[in-house]
Amino acid sequence: MDPELWRQKVLMESFKITCQADPKPGYFNCNLISGSLIAMGGTGLHLLTARTVEPLLMEMLAGRDKDNVAYLLDCMQRIQEIEQQDFDMTPERGAFYEKIKALIRAYFVQVMLRPEAFNGTQDRRAVTYQFVSKLCAKSGISLLPSGFMQALVSHPFAEPDALNLLFRGVFYELNARTKQLTLLTSTSEPYAALKYLLSFPALQQVLIRSPEWVRPTMDGRKMENGTVLAAFLSLSCIVRD
Repeated sequence: MDPELWRQKVLMESFKITCQADPKPGYFNCNLISGSLIAMGGTGLHLLTARTVEPLLMEMLAGRDKDNVAYLLDCMQRIQEIEQQDFDMTPERGAFYEKIKALIRAYFVQVMLRPEAFNGTQDRRAVTYQFVSKLCAKSGISLLPSGFMQALVSHPFAEPDALNLLFRGVFYELNARTKQLTLLTSTSEPYAALKYLLSFPALQQVLIRSPEWVRPTMDGRKMENGTVLAAFLSLSCIVRD
């Protein structure tokens, strides 16, 4: 296959975007967006390239009422599956796969830190809720793209405090979600999510540097009610009085 056609196919399958004059079931047809990039061509015209995919992706993420977190995680899952099924792997193809995965991670970080830049109807709390919903789903952790969290934690953030800003909200949302549970509902998913996040040393530091982390002068009652782990402690056998 021609290398350029192969790259177009990988991008189209990964992002589920098609720039064809004819629609493709299950794909987002981009004939009506980014008009400067879409030529007035015939049926089957592809203009999804390494150069055009980024502005198209930005317009995809700008759609209202979209779960951008789920979409980007699905994109990462698809690119990994395509890579695993590539039995004609070459160094050039491997480099292209890594470039696309880095692009997805970069946009995931931006969506988590600046969601309003893509969608004015969403704020950081909304996208954090979307991410934690993924982590706390029945098979949430096992369904995360392989190596995604490790790469995200190691991401070269432009801002020194970006990792704290991103994951501190995740810990807060986990705590808030767990507070809503009762003894009649399953607590295994939030506990599994917390355990998974804290398997990364960098995220351990995010947690213990939080203003709501357990302080040495706290008594049991304050610890249970006023820390980022409050909900997890209140579900334990700690005596209330």
